Amino acid sequence: MKKLSLYITLALVSLFLGACSGEYEPWGNPQSYSEEGSITIPGIKANAVATQDLANAGEKVSLFTLTTAELPDGYTLQNARIQLYPEDLDGATATTINTTIEGMATKTEVQAMVEKYFGKRPVARKFKAHVFLNTVKDGQAALIDAGTIAVTVIPDAPFIDSAYYLITDASSWSKNNAKVFSHSDADVYKDPVFTLFITTTAPNTRWKIVTKTNYDGDLLAEGKTGVLGTTVKDDTSMEGTLTTTNPQAGMIKNAGMYRITINMLTYTYKIEKLNFTEFLYMAGDANSWSHSDILHGPAFDGKYHGYMYLTQNGFKFSTQPNWNGTNYGKGFSTDGGADNIMMTEPNGFYKVELDLQALSYKLTPITTIGIVGDATGSWDNDVVMSYDAATHKWVAQHVTLSNGEIKFRANGTWNISWGGTDLTKLTSNGGANIAVTAGTYTIKLKPSYDGNTVAELIAE
Repeated sequence: MKKLSLYITLALVSLFLGACSGEYEPWGNPQSYSEEGSITIPGIKANAVATQDLANAGEKVSLFTLTTAELPDGYTLQNARIQLYPEDLDGATATTINTTIEGMATKTEVQAMVEKYFGKRPVARKFKAHVFLNTVKDGQAALIDAGTIAVTVIPDAPFIDSAYYLITDASSWSKNNAKVFSHSDADVYKDPVFTLFITTTAPNTRWKIVTKTNYDGDLLAEGKTGVLGTTVKDDTSMEGTLTTTNPQAGMIKNAGMYRITINMLTYTYKIEKLNFTEFLYMAGDANSWSHSDILHGPAFDGKYHGYMYLTQNGFKFSTQPNWNGTNYGKGFSTDGGADNIMMTEPNGFYKVELDLQALSYKLTPITTIGIVGDATGSWDNDVVMSYDAATHKWVAQHVTLSNGEIKFRANGTWNISWGGTDLTKLTSNGGANIAVTAGTYTIKLKPSYDGNTVAELIAE
């Protein structure tokens, strides 16, 4: 031990003589002690520990243990830290975590470090690690390199399955009648929210939620990966906590259409009764925020369509032709301060299909609208119309028609076309050919929802 102590003394004295003689600074300012200026000392060495599962950890987590040597009189070990580099992530920079001399770090810091690189999914994550600490005497500190080790950590996160299903007593708790929740394409630990729209036809519908694990195996098996329910039997609460421990059936008290949202990172649920309006209104940069473009949902099922001009400068959808109803912004948020919806498609005229069940919309570009029919001379060649941004109408001038029939179609195909017997109520849903008389006309078309598209034939 005397030889070891002598070696340590010589190493430390040599380091201190070559170091600055200023006041000792706390190790919270690590750039004061470059790794290049560190020394290794026999007997002071970091040792790897077993895999740390943060789900079972207390407030402190062991990242390493330290073998220490007897230091000369007046020297103490202080200010340990560990630099962790994630394996298999090219270009990733290290994260430094302060520890005790015994290698203990706070669970919160370790959890945040793992999430930064890998997210919340609870699988073993491997790191290359380097341990440093100070030896301090008389207010001066020297940097000790305690060596490199491997560190493996499993982050703390609940079990989240790849899919979830709703079962109810209305269908005898049957797997065959289970309704699957929708989910994005993202990893479930990045997006833990699942959504389902259901219509109940009877009061007091009882429900439970089934994991894909159960759906593929024992439907009502309980346990960590098993069926989920409420903590109270026949709980009619519209939001609350889900549990896999003695799960009870929740209850939807009144018949109707509902959106059920579950967040499996927090194991919570929310049930919202839906009362879809027949119409939605678009307010945006394209129509000077006037709510003048209308979408129609004839089935009252939250699915709407309409035709309108849109720009990349933003828009919202509203349940009233003003801001007094429910307004849907970015991500279909109904928060009063929600950002506008910003499309990436080019400015232009579109068929807009909006689904408030799926919280999504689809834009089909309409680049041309043409007039076709035997009255124009052909059902194959379009008389091309031009879009008038001032009136939001498509216009063709000096069109010569013979006695016969016409229709309007988009993009030179029959995927979208308008017809009907009433020029003020044209539809793209199986509309009849339009009878016309011979003459020369200015023809205008203002596409709207089905039954509200208006055509004008103005004799010249």
